[in-house]
Amino acid sequence: MGSLHPRNSSKTITSPLQLREILGLVREYVDAPSFAALSRTCRDVRIAGTEILYQSVSLDLSGGHGNQLDLFCDTITNNSYLALSVKQLRLQLCEAASASIYATAQDLPDAQTLTKILRATENVTTLYIDYPYHESTASQPCGRDLVFPQNLRLLEFYVRDRKRCPHIPGERDVNTLLLPHVLSMDAVSNIMMTLQQGPGSPLPTAHLPVQSSITSLTLKDAYLSMESLTNVLQALPHLQHLSILFLWYADPVNLDVGRHLDCEKLGHALMREGPSSLETLAIAVQFESRSAIEVECGSGEGSSWGLLHSLGSLQQLNRLRSLELAPEVLLGWGDVDETLPLSLLLPDSLQDLHLRMDFSAWELSPWGFEQLCELLGAYLDSISPETLRRLTLACCEGGEEEVQASLGPIKSKCDKAGCKFRLEMAEDKLKLTF
Repeated sequence: MGSLHPRNSSKTITSPLQLREILGLVREYVDAPSFAALSRTCRDVRIAGTEILYQSVSLDLSGGHGNQLDLFCDTITNNSYLALSVKQLRLQLCEAASASIYATAQDLPDAQTLTKILRATENVTTLYIDYPYHESTASQPCGRDLVFPQNLRLLEFYVRDRKRCPHIPGERDVNTLLLPHVLSMDAVSNIMMTLQQGPGSPLPTAHLPVQSSITSLTLKDAYLSMESLTNVLQALPHLQHLSILFLWYADPVNLDVGRHLDCEKLGHALMREGPSSLETLAIAVQFESRSAIEVECGSGEGSSWGLLHSLGSLQQLNRLRSLELAPEVLLGWGDVDETLPLSLLLPDSLQDLHLRMDFSAWELSPWGFEQLCELLGAYLDSISPETLRRLTLACCEGGEEEVQASLGPIKSKCDKAGCKFRLEMAEDKLKLTF
């Protein structure tokens, strides 16, 4: 049997209990294999236990068990009772990393089988799909192919490239045809997906349905123009939580997006029209290369790749409570002495600030640890006490003594303001909590 520690259990035992209630409580204390073994003890326990097991289903094809998808499809299409019991469905459809340079049609899960599963499990509220990338846009799932459960609340749909030589974002569209279909679903409130824009993509000018029910959006490995991002965000008027992991390349294949992330245009996309409903905002930027280019040699204006301009003032986001991003994105790549103080850039509503180190290893980054400490010190002096509740600062330079010396004033000011401070060092060499 598994460990007798409940997983997020908040139930109170009442008496008398029905068999299904008892098994439901037991399931919170044991793992799936142990519970499955228990369910085989007698007929009544097997019936009730199987239903409970099917409430959350996870299939992993990454180990080469490709027939699991067909077996699961046969089970639920022949037993509607079990199919309707499924509330959470996780499908890891990517095979293990392939040594082949090119993916073949055999690497893709059967679209008809996947469609049958999604049609049968109509009570699913949480759906996770990890789908393999394919060179052909036509081989990627789109709204025409997949019919999602109407009760779906949370959708995670990632496209992953497991080949030895992965594709470069921008070669073709990824999930751009799927997005309008998802936005048309009234029950969905949380979307997490891969989104990449290829040459001639319809995304910048696509007519996306406005969806007021969606409050959370996460884009991973995102490669798209700021015009496309603006188009997406304008379709989400009540968005509260936004996280974007940009995946940019120093050797581009899509000139419409290019080799630079324009932070000023990103800021315009975030502002949209009028006061924003955003409460949390997280931006991460990763640059890579498929050639011999040393990515760390990039910078801002004048460089062949990197960041352009700065995000600008976020004070229009007057509901923003949490902000996570690199200082180079917020403040730009220009002269440190000409940078506006943080008090003129950040909204008064901000309670949690996390400065990342996405560009700390870049040779020409203007924002060293000492400069950031000075900027943060002035910010803490200018805001009202207890306004900022949490401050996280990343660092990958200098030794412990230098870091401690620069942190002295920050520590004192955080203590006085009741602000919890956390230092993130590269490779976790040093972590301090005040």
